[in-house]
Amino acid sequence: MPLFQLPRKLIKEFRQPFGTIVKGEDELAKEIKSQNYQTLVCIGDFSNILLQKIGIMPNISIIDGKNERKKVNKKVIKKIKAPIVLKTKNPPSFVVNNAWNTVKLSFCYTVPVTIFVSGEEDLLFLPACFFAPLNSLIVYGLKDKGGVVTKITPSLKKKIKEYLEMGCKNFERVNEVIAGGTFDKLHLGHKFFLLSGAEKGKKLLVGITSKKYLAQYKPINKNATPFAQRKSAVNNFLSERGFDFEIFKINNPIGIALQRGQAIVVSKDTQRGAEKINQERKKKGLKPLKIIKIKTILAEDKKEISSQRIKNGEIDKNGRIIKNRAL
Repeated sequence: MPLFQLPRKLIKEFRQPFGTIVKGEDELAKEIKSQNYQTLVCIGDFSNILLQKIGIMPNISIIDGKNERKKVNKKVIKKIKAPIVLKTKNPPSFVVNNAWNTVKLSFCYTVPVTIFVSGEEDLLFLPACFFAPLNSLIVYGLKDKGGVVTKITPSLKKKIKEYLEMGCKNFERVNEVIAGGTFDKLHLGHKFFLLSGAEKGKKLLVGITSKKYLAQYKPINKNATPFAQRKSAVNNFLSERGFDFEIFKINNPIGIALQRGQAIVVSKDTQRGAEKINQERKKKGLKPLKIIKIKTILAEDKKEISSQRIKNGEIDKNGRIIKNRAL
């Protein structure tokens, strides 16, 4: 994601609430409990402390160890910790690449996550809105106004994309991005890959390998979950977030890449396949696809997350080691 800097013309707008203002624990608790939400994100130390007091656990907490520029007691911060702890750096008035990707990754877990930010976390509201499922809530504090509870809607997501276009250097999204894979036991790495593809294009074209493909090209995965189940998992994940996408069954390594797309997201293992696709496109007089390499997400043991490791009972879908498994 390109570096985002808050444009001066947006400063006044960002000082206004993107949702309902609440004051005090009672109003905050009442507003949250009145909502039927998908995911709860809380940005800011004070807001997270308030949620803790009223007994509400966010799915994602984003904190920087400060409240109104003053350090928060370490004992208090420890209470905010979740099963997954991520760390990133982010300067005031910016959203840098690593911070953007860290927030993106947090939405790929199925267990609570805490993100510790060295610097300032305020503008991480932007990637949180971009990647959050529809009907999620984001709670944050607004100076001199109180707390704000924001509901994620299609219109808000559209507005966030407009802000990104205004504040990102070289912000560019092609019309269609291709993402191919087996997506068996949809896990943390798969989700990060799909979200990365969705952010690069206005529409994501997802090619999912068929039984025929696996038997011919990837016999090691021939016992993958049936296609319909894999398709359903991908469809649900992307639909929840309001992304524009299509899913295709692919029977060969080319898939739809000679008919559709301007870019393709790849892993280190599939980059060569994308290069071969571009060779075929060249033969047909087509422009090459822009190849976008997505980083590999590692499990807790620093090894790659894979569907096979999940099936073997080594790790769960969040990449966490399964303790005391039978040897």
